[in-house]
Amino acid sequence: MQGTDLASTLVSTFEQHLEGVLQYGLSVKDTNKRAINFYKKMGFQLEKEENHSFYLIKKLS
Repeated sequence: MQGTDLASTLVSTFEQHLEGVLQYGLSVKDTNKRAINFYKKMGFQLEKEENHSFYLIKKLS
């Protein structure tokens, strides 16, 4: 499914259902560079690095 924008569509659809939520976060292993780049492209920002994981947050408008 790579290259089909499915993941971007899933994230966008998920966010449309988050009424009243100002931000949300997730964690990803620090070795998963592809996922990290994807989440950054989707507007997530690094909150902290801990135990071989990146903790990312995304502020919603």
